[in-house]
Amino acid sequence: MTADDVKRTARTRAKILDGLARAECALFTRPAPKSARAQMKFLCTREKGSTKSLAERLGVSRKTVQRYLSGASTKPNKRLRAALVQETESEWQPQVRAQARQRAASSGGLVISCRACFGLGPRAPKRRLVSPGQTCDDLGVGVVVTAAEPQWVDLFAGLNGRQFRKLVGVVRCRGGGKPTGGRPWALPLESRVLLVAAYWRTNRTMRQLGPLFGISKSAADRVIDHIAPLLALTPVRRRHPAGTVLIVDGTLVPTRDRSVAASSKKYRYSTNHQVVTDANTRLVVAAGCPLPGNRHDTRAYRESGVDRAVKNAPVLGDGVHHAILGVARLHNLALAG
Repeated sequence: MTADDVKRTARTRAKILDGLARAECALFTRPAPKSARAQMKFLCTREKGSTKSLAERLGVSRKTVQRYLSGASTKPNKRLRAALVQETESEWQPQVRAQARQRAASSGGLVISCRACFGLGPRAPKRRLVSPGQTCDDLGVGVVVTAAEPQWVDLFAGLNGRQFRKLVGVVRCRGGGKPTGGRPWALPLESRVLLVAAYWRTNRTMRQLGPLFGISKSAADRVIDHIAPLLALTPVRRRHPAGTVLIVDGTLVPTRDRSVAASSKKYRYSTNHQVVTDANTRLVVAAGCPLPGNRHDTRAYRESGVDRAVKNAPVLGDGVHHAILGVARLHNLALAG
């Protein structure tokens, strides 16, 4: 191994360690101190109040540490500022770091987001920062979507961090995290749940979703087949009380499966879904079986089975459902005769 290979390996190792450190910083429950004085106080506490040990650790004199602790100095030089940030982040919330490492060692491992620069010509382009007027596509940079970054969860799932973690917990309780007996999944459970959420919310094809998450289209199809049934809503165990006002409406869901879909509005292949909700709580009471999109709502209401689920209850509907006996208009609470 030549000297250049050694240096290249050392730089690669430094980048990996830096990426792992940033991943741990993203798990902090509270932000680390930002000002130089707050950082000095925190590090002095970690050194059990010894300014001498802290000075040796930062590579400065003892008087310099004392000046920052008293507030006489507030603007460190570039080298001291970098040392304060590095030492503070390395000591901040050690229990959170230990728990994250324990989860990574015992469950799905680590999720690392990588960016690669590919040259489209005979010579690869030089690495440079993305200016405000440029995009990643302009520089040939590919970004892999992962659930470890909150912005992807908000964009593709429409949930905040707490809601998404709760959703992943439900899937894990239903057996989503158990091994399937074959090859291990290329994505952790969190990213698989995010992939299914993106598939349902954006209606993208497997060929489009696969490169986004760094897997093949076949792997994306297997993820959807495995996780999608676990994300289905649990049927309502308690029926709605007698006299509860219900609302029924139909919606067209674009579907590429021609065996259940039919050409409907704007010549799009879709399926007709009849949904019944509680007028007070807005919770779904019943959802009918999918029917071809060219099926009229009055017929889909009976054939989907929702008419049996709302039997003997006051039901409100739009002008189309008003033609059905027992369904009143939304602006009229009295049942249609």
